[in-house]
Amino acid sequence: MYKRTFMQTLAAVAMMLLPAACADDYDDSALWDKVNDHEERLAALEKWQEQTNQSIAAMQELLNTTDMITGVSAVTEDGQTVGYTITFLHSDPITIYNGAKGADGEDGADGADGQTPQIGLAQAEDGNWYWTLNGELLTDAQGNPIRANGLDGADGADGEDGEDGATGPEGPQGNDGTSAPTPQILLGSNIPASGNVQTDNGKAIDNAWYLSVDNGATWYRVSGKDGTNGDAWFSDEPQKEGNYYVFTLTDQSTFRVAAYQPFRILTEAEKDGTTFTNATVTINGATTFYLYIDNDIKYQEIVAQISSVDAVLTRADVSDWTVVKGTEQNTLTVTPGTQPYALLDVSLLLTDGSKLTASRLLEDPGYTDDGQGNYTVTSAEGLKNLAKLVNEEGKTDINITLDTDLTLTGEWTPIGTESQPYTGTFDGGNHTITGLKIDQSGTDNVGLIGRLGSGGKVQDVTLTEVNVTGGTYVGGIAGQTDGTVENCSVNGTVTGQNQTGGIVGRNFSTISGCSAEGTVTGNTNVGGISGLCVPNYDTGTGSLIGSTIEGCHSTAAVSGISSVGGVVGNLGNGCSLMACYSTGNVTATITYGHANVGGVVGINGQGTVTACYHATGEITSSVGDRIGGIAGCNDQGTFTACYWENNQEQGTGSGSTGGTAKVEGNVIWKTAVDAMNAALNGLTTWYYDLSNEGLPVLMQQP
Repeated sequence: MYKRTFMQTLAAVAMMLLPAACADDYDDSALWDKVNDHEERLAALEKWQEQTNQSIAAMQELLNTTDMITGVSAVTEDGQTVGYTITFLHSDPITIYNGAKGADGEDGADGADGQTPQIGLAQAEDGNWYWTLNGELLTDAQGNPIRANGLDGADGADGEDGEDGATGPEGPQGNDGTSAPTPQILLGSNIPASGNVQTDNGKAIDNAWYLSVDNGATWYRVSGKDGTNGDAWFSDEPQKEGNYYVFTLTDQSTFRVAAYQPFRILTEAEKDGTTFTNATVTINGATTFYLYIDNDIKYQEIVAQISSVDAVLTRADVSDWTVVKGTEQNTLTVTPGTQPYALLDVSLLLTDGSKLTASRLLEDPGYTDDGQGNYTVTSAEGLKNLAKLVNEEGKTDINITLDTDLTLTGEWTPIGTESQPYTGTFDGGNHTITGLKIDQSGTDNVGLIGRLGSGGKVQDVTLTEVNVTGGTYVGGIAGQTDGTVENCSVNGTVTGQNQTGGIVGRNFSTISGCSAEGTVTGNTNVGGISGLCVPNYDTGTGSLIGSTIEGCHSTAAVSGISSVGGVVGNLGNGCSLMACYSTGNVTATITYGHANVGGVVGINGQGTVTACYHATGEITSSVGDRIGGIAGCNDQGTFTACYWENNQEQGTGSGSTGGTAKVEGNVIWKTAVDAMNAALNGLTTWYYDLSNEGLPVLMQQP
């Protein structure tokens, strides 16, 4: 529009001046120079517009491609590199113009300057790329920055750091997302009639630059009259580094795209040859890999080997990963070993005597996933990875099952937190976890499980060589539980400040069939099984629901400042303790005041204790009172058929002693067992057996 109107006006002026020019030898060359100059300037602007939009679209395609680059060639004009053409294995070539910035044009209407609008890219902390205008993030109508790479694509998992400072492998590439909108630059004279101009009262200025970020629906003026060329995209020529082409932008940030390789190792998803990223491959069982060999390659033999990443970096022992020839032609089957990573190397022995090699980094996450939220752990690394899945990705309701015994190394991060409790089922499968180590004296909710939420469950697992230190709510199995803990055992050292137990620090629900041995140490509310048992609330009625501990025993030495018990430190209102016993020393280290230390419970605060005993170990306190063979303090609680055989002469140090008796004289363990089993009848499946002629042991009816 602008070009046509301007030319018509100048032509009319020229015609009007023609007679005078003929009569007086009028020289109109200056006028036509202006016409030609304007035509050239407008042509340059439109060329810049075309190349800029082409480059913007090409950059977006380059960021999102899953194709492989076969080559990069420079585009030159007058001996100068003005861009790069990039060719792909399957997609059409793209050209990204890399023009040097031209001179600014004259000031535009309303005082707008003539600076060239400069479209660029910036990588944010989230790893995604965003469009910029003159160095500032472009935003949509809602003020959100506009991504240049695909929207809502699933990011691949990051690789882990290797030992001794070695960098871990690259995480697998995420799935392609929906294409992000592509910014467009147009001269005002080229905006289509359907475009809605949002600046200058809806009127487009012919030779000003306009930007659209919604596929041409709306346009915003971003400059006045303009120069020709914009800033460069790349600060340097793209470089091929290994299996990738690396692109360096003008701000020195980089991204890379896979280079075409005539020989490569492909996964099941890649075997059609259309996509390839050479990213780390996650496998959790025997896995088939496919060898892509270009038709032009002449070879006589394929040789494959696999080694642990540690072996490559540190010359450690040979990996126990295995690779064998697959059942199909040009396939390999890899089976993971105990190391978390391995490197698969495959060589083609060519007919000319040379060798062509491809490699692929493999990762065993240490677990299998059935796709229904059920995970089976096959290694210690796998259990650590699942802890991250719960804590960092919020998958708090997954079910975890151990498939083997595990030996943990390094510091353990508890599964589940105060704000994100673990609510799935952790099934130990009667396996043993060795070496649980946590040193977090200032942290609450410490244990194998940090906090077990309502509906969560931990069962059938043994912990040995435990060394756990935390703040408040500390236990070998769980710091706190609103769920169920059953058939678990802990052997080792558990240390906390308040509410510390060999199995659970604070219990709101049910603990059944668990045992503890070793040492349990804390300040207040310390117990061999649980530090504190308190009622929960029925959210429907608002009534109290007492927690329960049954069928548990502790041989651990338990010590704390006060409220210390061989089984439970403090048994709260409405809570039940039945068929439990302790045989370890129980010690209060208080320097003044009430010790509240007992062989079974430190304090029974309106709870119910049935058929429990303490024997063998001693109940002591440095100073203070409220020391008893069964309980240090009975605060309106009840005892039924509870016995002790220790250094104390009274069943409770304070409060009623009813329902407690010392095993001595006419009261023998046979008498005690008969009374305890009678009290348990109809309440639980647990009972005592005395067939070994020693202390009573717990049994459970089938």
